[in-house]
Amino acid sequence: MRRNGNSVSGGAMLLILLLTILWQSCGRGEDEISQGESVEQAACAAAETYEDLVWEDQKPDMALILKRLEIAGYPAVDMAGDYAFVNPEMVRTFSADRQGGTAQSLDFLRVCLDGGLVYTGFFKEENDWYCQLVRVAWENGAAVVSYSLQYPLLELRVTEKDYLIFTCDIPDNTAASSHDGYIEPTTMVRLTPLAEDCRRCGALYLEPIGYNYHNLFTTTWTGADMEAVCLNDLYLSLYKAEQGAFISYFNNPYPTEDDTGISHVPREEFETLLMKYTCLDRERIRAWARYDRETDSYPVCIEGPHDGLAKIPVPEVVDVQRNEDGSLRLTVDALLVSRATDRAFTHIVTIQLAADGSYRVLANELLEDTDNILPDYESLLP
Repeated sequence: MRRNGNSVSGGAMLLILLLTILWQSCGRGEDEISQGESVEQAACAAAETYEDLVWEDQKPDMALILKRLEIAGYPAVDMAGDYAFVNPEMVRTFSADRQGGTAQSLDFLRVCLDGGLVYTGFFKEENDWYCQLVRVAWENGAAVVSYSLQYPLLELRVTEKDYLIFTCDIPDNTAASSHDGYIEPTTMVRLTPLAEDCRRCGALYLEPIGYNYHNLFTTTWTGADMEAVCLNDLYLSLYKAEQGAFISYFNNPYPTEDDTGISHVPREEFETLLMKYTCLDRERIRAWARYDRETDSYPVCIEGPHDGLAKIPVPEVVDVQRNEDGSLRLTVDALLVSRATDRAFTHIVTIQLAADGSYRVLANELLEDTDNILPDYESLLP
C-alpha cells in the first residue's frame, strides 16, 4: 500500500498523535485525503474483500474470512487468536528488514468477533516509526471507520517463540485520560499457533486458575506439602475455576467484617473446594489457612472484580508430557503483556485427571532464572 509522502512538522505530529474518534465512512474526495485517511480507506478496502461473508445478526465464519484475506495477500489473524495467523512470513520479513534498516511499511489485520477488523499499519516518516490502528465495523452493510489512532512506535520484534510484539508511545495514558481510558501500549500476537494439545490443556487446567492474587504457580511445592502457598488467597481462584467467575464485592455471598474487607467462607465449603483441586486434607487446611474456630470459617479478602489486567501474567502451555501414572506434566510459560515478554517465567505443573473430567494440581516447580519476572504478590489478608 502506498502512503502519502507529505512530511509532517513537529507541531502537526503532536496533534496527529492525539486520539481522534472518527464516526464516519470511508468515501471521501481525493482532495480531502490525508495520510491518516489513506490508511482508513485501505482498512475499509481490506474489510470489503470479505463483505459477502458477513451477515447481520449472524456470527461470522472466521475460518472463511481468514482464508479470503490469505488469498488476497493480507497478513491476518482473528482477534481471539483461535485460528492460525495467515501470511505470517510477511510479518517475519518486515521485522528482519526493519532491524536491517530497509523496511518501509507493513499492514496486518485482526478480525473481530463482529466481523469487523482492526487494521494495524506500521510506517516510517523521515527517521521515525509510527503505528496506526483503524477499527472498521459494518453499518448497514457498509464498512465504516469507528476510530483511527496513531502513535509513535517504540519497539517491534518477532521473538524466538514467534510472537509479534510491538509497543507504542501513548500520550496521557491514564484511566482518566483524554482518550477515554487506559490503553495497553504493548500488543502481542502469536504467528505460529500452539499445538492443539497445548491449547487444550491450557484452557482446561491453567487458564481457569491463572495467576491472579495467589502464589500457587510461583512457588515450588509437591503433593500435600503446600505450606508456602497462601490457601486463603488461592480459594478465590479455585472458586473461579469451579464457578466460571471470580467473586467480587458486587456479588460476594459471604458475610464480611465491617471496615476490614475480610469475608468468612464456611468451613465445609472452603475445605471441600481445596480438597477437590489439591492433595490437601482437612487437617493441613486448618493448620495453614487460618481456620477460625469461633465462626467455623476461613477468612478471605475480596477486594473487587478480578479481571486479569495486563500486569497479571497469562499462562501458555508449551509442552505436554504424559507420565506413566496417567498424570500430565505441563511446561508453562507466563506471558506478561505489560513487560512485553512471551516468557516472564516458566514453571512445570503436574495435573492428575479423574474419570469424571475433574482434576487435581499435584505439584508445581518454578524454574529458577535470573531473568524471571514474577508477579508482585502479597497476601490479600492483613
